[in-house]
Amino acid sequence: MNPDCVVVDANIAFKTLVSGRGDLRDRLGRATAVSFFAPRFLFVELFKHKERLATAARVSEAEILEALHTLVSRLEFVNEANLPVGTWMEAHRLCREIDEKDTPYVALALHLDGRLWTEDGELKTSLNARGFDRFLEARARGRALLIPLVADEDNLKIELQRRRSSLCNWSQRFSASGLLGKSSA
Repeated sequence: MNPDCVVVDANIAFKTLVSGRGDLRDRLGRATAVSFFAPRFLFVELFKHKERLATAARVSEAEILEALHTLVSRLEFVNEANLPVGTWMEAHRLCREIDEKDTPYVALALHLDGRLWTEDGELKTSLNARGFDRFLEARARGRALLIPLVADEDNLKIELQRRRSSLCNWSQRFSASGLLGKSSA
């Protein structure tokens, strides 16, 4: 597996945009040497939902377009039609009972021998049960948190506080927008 090759799924891309920045590296930390990939399908989905994302992020259309530009410039989009048929078949087998819309992301992760970055718990559980366990873990609040390399403890505390604040902000935005369904709060 190539740990520096990460396939970004739609929920990560949408959450990144709702945070108002569109920069995936802000979620992982600037010091990472990760390359981000996505199926071309995601490009279409991002622009299809840009108005809804702007509303959820409470930003203007110009600001969401700027965040979209930042996001798409960080992603390498891969034409799903160029993936081998066998890879598609394996991805479909893994995803067919969960959500077939996840098939392009899993197929790309398989093809690139990379990790899938998703926060879809149902998808991860189901894929794990079927033998796919290549996920990027980048969670916060008492769980694994990938942070940039910091020079000292004071900078680490500042970075952790910034991330907690950011997490609270996007969580409130998503809850208010209805994009995540019912809030658990």
